[in-house]
Amino acid sequence: MSYTSERVVPSFFTKEPFSSDSFAFVYKNGEEYRVVRDGQQLTTSELRKKKYSIRYRVQMGTTPFDYTEKYQTADGGRYFEVTVKGRLKLVNPVLVVKHEITDINSLVKNKIFSSLQHIVGQRKFEAFHEVKPQIQVLVEKTVLSDEVEELGYDLKNLQVDMDISQEDKEFLELLAQKERDRILKEVDHENLIKNEQEKIEIENIRRAEEERREKARQAEFSKQLQAGVIPAIIASTSSNAEAFDKIKDFVKEQQVQDAPLHEQTIKIIKESTQLTDEQKVALLTNMKANNQSMFGIPSGQQQPTSIGVETSSMAKLGNQTWKDAKDEIAPPKTVPPKKYDEGFGE
Repeated sequence: MSYTSERVVPSFFTKEPFSSDSFAFVYKNGEEYRVVRDGQQLTTSELRKKKYSIRYRVQMGTTPFDYTEKYQTADGGRYFEVTVKGRLKLVNPVLVVKHEITDINSLVKNKIFSSLQHIVGQRKFEAFHEVKPQIQVLVEKTVLSDEVEELGYDLKNLQVDMDISQEDKEFLELLAQKERDRILKEVDHENLIKNEQEKIEIENIRRAEEERREKARQAEFSKQLQAGVIPAIIASTSSNAEAFDKIKDFVKEQQVQDAPLHEQTIKIIKESTQLTDEQKVALLTNMKANNQSMFGIPSGQQQPTSIGVETSSMAKLGNQTWKDAKDEIAPPKTVPPKKYDEGFGE
C-alpha cells in the first residue's frame, strides 16, 4: 500500500502530526493539494484557513524490483526470457494520490513488459546473439521513464538481460557449427559436393525446426483457448468496442490453420454474451478473410481448383463454419410475398 487516508477536522486541542523521511502528508481540499514532508508539520491555522478535509499518509523512499518474463519469438515455438531489475524512488506524493496508486510494482511491471513486447516479440529466435546486447539500449529509448515519472516516481538503475534455455543454446550452437563447417569447406574445390550435402543437412534441420515450431504454436493457441483467453479478454476490457478490437487482433495474429481450433474459436465468439451481434459478425468475417489469405486466396476471390485437397477442404470448412455461425447470429432478411388485392384478374 503506497498511502492511507483519513478525514481531518480542525481543533484547538489537537495538532497535526509531523512528517518524516520515510513518509509525507498530502492534504486535500477539492482540487487543491498541500504536501508536508521532511519533518515538517501543517499548522492548525493553515488547516482551518484552507479547509483541508482529507489527509493522506504517503510512504516515501525507494523500492527495488526484479521481474522475469518469457516472450515467444517472432517465428514461434521458442522463447526469450527477459529479466528487468531497477529501483523506484517516490519523488512526488501528490501524483501518487491523484492517480490512486496502491501497487506501483505491478503497475511498472505491466508497463515494462508491454514495452518489451514490441521489442523482443518482433525478433526471430536465431537473432538471439544479436538482440541480447541491444536490449538495454532499446529499452532506454522507450517512453517508460517518462510514464513512470508521470506517476510520481523516478526509475533508477534499470538493468535488462535476456537468456534462452539450455536446449535452445545447444540448438543455436548446432546451427552455428554447421555454418562454420560449410564456410570452411566452401574454399576447397574438392569438397564442393560434400559442402552441398552440408547445406541440405542445414536446410533439413531448419525445416524440422519450422515444423516443430508450427506444432508448438498451434498447441499454445489451443492451450489459450482451453484457458478461456477470449472470455478473459472480454472481462478485462471496459467496453464492447475495446473487447471487439482486442479479440479481432488476437484472432488475426493466431492465423488458425487447424480445423478443430478454428471451429472452437468461432464457437467461443458466437456464444459470448458481452459482444453485440454486429461485433460477432465482424469478428467472424475477419476470421473468414484470414482463413482465405492463409491459403493464398485473396479475400473476395474464387478459390482455385488446383489447390491441394487438404488445404481446399480446410478452407471450405472454415468458410462453411463462418457462414453457419454468421447466419445463426444474424439470419438473412427475407422479403414477404406480395399480397394481392382480392378480385385481381377478374
